[in-house]
Amino acid sequence: MSAPIPADLREPFLNAISDYKMLEPGDRVLVAVSGGKDSFALLHLLGRLQEECFPDVEFIATKIRTDIT
Repeated sequence: MSAPIPADLREPFLNAISDYKMLEPGDRVLVAVSGGKDSFALLHLLGRLQEECFPDVEFIATKIRTDIT
């Protein structure tokens, strides 16, 4: 079992999603993961909170290549 998400991270995250109406039931969200700490943190939070807070939202993760020239 994973450690609980700290309240000082969890609450502002959930408040922002609610305040700005970022997610609604039935949404399908593509989460682009660049490999940086911020995108991994976003993916981790969404994954950990999906069942509890966003059961009617589908999240799909993909990697973005940034080394294309």
